[in-house]
Amino acid sequence: MLRTDGFLVAEVNAWQDDHADDPLLSVMDAIDQAVAPLVKRETRARDRWNEAKRAGAAIAVAAAKGATVQVAKRVIGSGMDEIGKILSGEGPNLDKTAEDLAKSFGDIIDEQGKALLATFREGKRTIARFRQSLSEFLEVAASKNQPLPLFVLIDELDRCRPPFAIAMLERVKHLFEMDQVVFVAATDTVQLSYSVSAVYGAEFNSQGYLARFFNRTYYFDRVSKKDFLEGLFAKMPLDPTKISLPAQTNLATYLSEGFDFFGLALRDIEQVYDILRSVTTAWSGRLKIEICLLFPIAVAHQQRYPVAFDGDFAAALNRLSQKLGGTATWTIKFGSDDYGRQSESIPAVMLATEFVKQSERGLNKINHEVTAMHAKWVVQRLSEEFAIDYGNTYQTGSKPESIIRRYPDFVRSAGRLIHRH
Repeated sequence: MLRTDGFLVAEVNAWQDDHADDPLLSVMDAIDQAVAPLVKRETRARDRWNEAKRAGAAIAVAAAKGATVQVAKRVIGSGMDEIGKILSGEGPNLDKTAEDLAKSFGDIIDEQGKALLATFREGKRTIARFRQSLSEFLEVAASKNQPLPLFVLIDELDRCRPPFAIAMLERVKHLFEMDQVVFVAATDTVQLSYSVSAVYGAEFNSQGYLARFFNRTYYFDRVSKKDFLEGLFAKMPLDPTKISLPAQTNLATYLSEGFDFFGLALRDIEQVYDILRSVTTAWSGRLKIEICLLFPIAVAHQQRYPVAFDGDFAAALNRLSQKLGGTATWTIKFGSDDYGRQSESIPAVMLATEFVKQSERGLNKINHEVTAMHAKWVVQRLSEEFAIDYGNTYQTGSKPESIIRRYPDFVRSAGRLIHRH
């Protein structure tokens, strides 16, 4: 929209650029691309912008890791070598007195201090030159009827390394706080505050610190997870002919309520959905996928949360939900109240757990004496598998194992293939 209205718009993907030593380079590169058409046709604008780029590059170089130390070494290099020899016991001055040694240290520190002060002063002058050149560039742009301000859009800041994210904010604040330049940062403020705390400590007022950088903050309404999921279904549908669910359960509803139960963010939802789609796409057997078991396994894998196929399965999923701040309920209904027939609503985790429990001893030892409606449904599904894959027969001493025992392996394989955004 801004470009349509003629504004200069620079886009910075902080996540792609956080390998750089200084985020200023990322911002400068984005602005350089945005203003290229203007500087190409306007000589004065090109000269002012080139001066701003030179000053910006000097600032970035001065801030490079170890740059100050290297400057100090060049100033006092010989003195440092002398001190090293004294401390190691080498050289002809082994009887050097403590007073002489202290004086040598004092001379070195004095020289280093002068060098650091000179570097600091030069840095201030460079910053002033950068701001002045950028301001003059914008004045030239305005004189050529270029709509202002210059917009710089920063995305994915919350995904960056904490030091890089903080450096980005500080660079923007200290170097670009001027008329006719507007920065818009799209970020998860909570996650960004965690980055600040990671650098300055858990007791640091990270929210107050971030408030210093933003003049205005706009909060988007929470997106409906069901709407988001329906968008994924439309763009990358799951083949319903490969998926098994209880008769009255809608797949989109089941998944959206499951995502709410686990409290997943939209990016996590997309990654879990990618895992489900990868498994479904690759599935070629005559059996259908028991999505009510595959889904929680995929969530646990995406969250890197260990969940074993044992008696702790249900408790582990509930702990994961509590850890992520999910909703308290997630149910599946069996039967119907229509025509007076009996119905049963159970936690979805219980259904997944029934598959784990019933399949543990092998398909030939399924407990057919269950009475609960959900347990009967699980027994029916595993019995069908035994008939289809094994013909209801097995060799003595063998253990015909259900394919659902391999679901964690399928999920791990698919998890290596999903596209990370």
